[in-house]
Amino acid sequence: MKKILLVAMAFAITFTACKKKSSGDPDEVVEVPIVNPPTDLPYSTLAPEQHKQNLEAAGIDFVEKINTLPDEKFVDVLTFLADLSPSVSSTSSVSSVLSIGKAASKKDIKGIFKATTSAATTENKISEVYGIYTWNKDTEEWDEAPSTSKLELRFPSSSLSATNDATLTFSYVASSVKATLDGETGELPASATASLKIAGTTSDLLKMTSAYEYKADGTPTKATVDITLGSFALHTSVNNTTKNLDSQFSLKKGTEVLLSLTTAAVGNMTVTNGNTVENFGDFLKNANATFEIMNIKLVGVVDVKAIDDAINVNLSDSLENVNEAQALNTHAKFVAMNKNDNTVIAKVVFVPISDPYCYSYYNGTNWVNECYNDYTLDPQLVFKDGSKQTFEFFTEQGFTQLIDEMDAFGEKF
Repeated sequence: MKKILLVAMAFAITFTACKKKSSGDPDEVVEVPIVNPPTDLPYSTLAPEQHKQNLEAAGIDFVEKINTLPDEKFVDVLTFLADLSPSVSSTSSVSSVLSIGKAASKKDIKGIFKATTSAATTENKISEVYGIYTWNKDTEEWDEAPSTSKLELRFPSSSLSATNDATLTFSYVASSVKATLDGETGELPASATASLKIAGTTSDLLKMTSAYEYKADGTPTKATVDITLGSFALHTSVNNTTKNLDSQFSLKKGTEVLLSLTTAAVGNMTVTNGNTVENFGDFLKNANATFEIMNIKLVGVVDVKAIDDAINVNLSDSLENVNEAQALNTHAKFVAMNKNDNTVIAKVVFVPISDPYCYSYYNGTNWVNECYNDYTLDPQLVFKDGSKQTFEFFTEQGFTQLIDEMDAFGEKF
C-alpha cells in the first residue's frame, strides 16, 4: 500500500473499518491502551455528556447549512444546460462543471470535489473545441462560431427564458509540459478558468480558477483549485516537493468554514521510490493532519515508519487486527478539540473488533452454510471519564468517501 497522502489515509482509518475475513475465530472486542494526546493542551472542564451534545449539535448545524446548497441558482441553470445536450458536453472541462451542478443538487460534497479536481491530472485539449456555441430556439440545435481564445456556451437559463441570458465560459493557458498516454501526447493546462453568468447580474453564479505545475513527464507537483458556488466556496491545493507533501481542502458558506482538512508529510516521495520500496515507512516517514467540522477539530500526528515496522509481521488475521490497533494507538496520536476554547474534548482510540457473518448458497446439489469474521478497527472518542462514542456522524455524512477522493487526488502527486 503505497499511498502518498498518508495522513488522509490515517483519518480514513479513523472514520472507517479496515476489514479482513477469516473463518472460525470467535467474536471479540479487544481493549487497547490509550496514548497521551499529541499536545499538552488541557482537557475541557465541561462534562462528557455536554461534549456529546455539542458534537451532535455541530453535526446538525453542518447539515442545516449544507441543505441550502441545492437551492443555489447555479444548480437549476446547469441542470437546464445539461438537458440541452451541448455537443461539447463530453469535453472534460464542460463535463466537470455539469457534474458539479449534479453533485450540488444532491448535497454531495465528495462529488463536487471529485469534479473540480478531475481535470487536474488528465489530458486537457480544450483548445480543440474552442468556439462560441449558441442555442437556437427555433431549430433546437446549437449554432457554432469559431473562437481562438475561449469556449463559450450561450443559452437560456431556464425554460421560461425568452433569450440566451446565460453564458458558461472557459479559458486557459497551456503549460509547456506535455503528457503522453498510450502513445498520444496531450495538452496540459498551466491555469484555467470557468464562469457561469446570467445577464443583468454583477456576480458569477459559479466561478472556478485553477493553476498547475508539473514534472517533465507531466506528473503534477502542484495544483490549486478554487471554486465559488453561489454562497459556497471550495478550496483545494496539493504541493509535493518529493521531500514534503502538503494538502489543504476547505468548504465555506459565506465567511464561515464548515469543513476543512489540512495535511503535511515528510519522506522520500518520488515516483521511483514509490514503485520500488517494500516498506511504506521508507517512502513516508511521518505526517500530521487536522480535520475540522464546524467548531470541532480533530488533530493528529503519525509516526509512519514506526507503524510500518510494527505491523510488517506475519500474524493470523485476528492477531494482526490487534497488532494494527496497538501500533496506531502507540504511534498515531489523535485528539478531538473544541476550536472555540482550544481545549481537548476526547482522545481517539482504535478498538479491534471481530464480527461473525454467515451466509448460505446453493452449490448445484445442496445448500451450503459458510461463516467468516470481519475484522475491523473501530475508532472511538474516549472522554475524560472513560466513556466512549463512535464516529457514526462522520461516516453517515459521507466524509469517509470525501477523504478517499482526496487521497486518490493526492496519489497523483
